[in-house]
Amino acid sequence: LKELPFKWSPPAGWPEVRHQDLCVGLVELRMVYRLARPWPATLAAVLALASPPAAAAAARRASDGTALAGRSSLRWSSQSLAAKEPEPTPDEAGLFGPPFKVPLLRVDTGDVAADVQMQLAVTPAEQHHGLMFRRSLREDSGMLFLYARPSRRVLWMKNTLVPLDAAWFTNDGVLREVQHLHPLDLTYRWSDRSDISMGLETPQGYFEKRGLQPGSLKLDLRALSSALTERGFNPDEFLVSGTRPQH
Repeated sequence: LKELPFKWSPPAGWPEVRHQDLCVGLVELRMVYRLARPWPATLAAVLALASPPAAAAAARRASDGTALAGRSSLRWSSQSLAAKEPEPTPDEAGLFGPPFKVPLLRVDTGDVAADVQMQLAVTPAEQHHGLMFRRSLREDSGMLFLYARPSRRVLWMKNTLVPLDAAWFTNDGVLREVQHLHPLDLTYRWSDRSDISMGLETPQGYFEKRGLQPGSLKLDLRALSSALTERGFNPDEFLVSGTRPQH
């Protein structure tokens, strides 16, 4: 809302708007504003977040005083906010394939500390999209980013609507760092270490709630190797040698 030249809050009696829904609307509103700036029509897009009927009426009133330039684009955007079905999220559209259960093991005992249903982000397209636009994330789920070359790695929260933890792993599977990531934050969040091969995004607080500390646990590399193979990738390109399942 920093780009808007006014402050706005819903009148009393309007339906409650979930924070995550508001984030989705603001992303679209920002694009509308940059496209053209007749403010009555832009305000109609805001109204759509809380009251589709009111939005439709506001959009009709706004169109009467809207300059010709950008009118059709703004009208389409406000209507889409009010009535368009939500776009399928990447997991629904099949971009990442199915999630795989990859246990987190305790380094000292090898016991299972937690099971995480992980989608794998391996290709550039998958890593670029990540968890963008998802409105929720199950407590036991996450997305694992895999890199072929150990390096200092970075994540950001562009178009990402849920708070996350970023857990950084070396290619031996050991957890090295955990960082908190906040919705829509465009700050680059770099790993401290320069030998990171994997980054796991989970719901924020996942590791803290379970008392899981850097250095105390590791990914089950055999399970991860099987998941990579099922996705059609060579595990040896990402993981330390000797992690393939024994048949």
